[in-house]
Amino acid sequence: MDGVNTWAKSKWFADLVSSMREALGDALSMIEDDACRLKTDLFLRGCNPASQPQTLSGREIVTKLVKAMIRDRLKGQDLAVYEEVYSYLPSLKRIHKELFSPELYKNVKIPPTPPVIDDARIPAEKFWEEIKNQVCVIRAD
Repeated sequence: MDGVNTWAKSKWFADLVSSMREALGDALSMIEDDACRLKTDLFLRGCNPASQPQTLSGREIVTKLVKAMIRDRLKGQDLAVYEEVYSYLPSLKRIHKELFSPELYKNVKIPPTPPVIDDARIPAEKFWEEIKNQVCVIRAD
């Protein structure tokens, strides 16, 4: 049996996806506000001066932010760099909270990993592929 099928259908994963999708949806609504969009563009330019967020839609910006947050967390990084953006896209703070939940760390191999012989947690790469598809791919209803 494929291990992905079991964990991707588990209650903890379904709850995580639901919570993150709700937060993403809220952020997509907020980014439509001109002041919020301007602050977000300035934040992104501050992080990467070569970026041109003004060429992206609000949807693309929010999705890229969420993907970056998830990737950074799966690499074991803290998400302090995103603290500023939470002031104008506060729903992203909910994603931050989900990414640091004990349930996630219990089920996914997030560095630093404990020195154990057999770590049965989900490899971060497999989790990334599934969560990216479940949360960050926006489908028309």
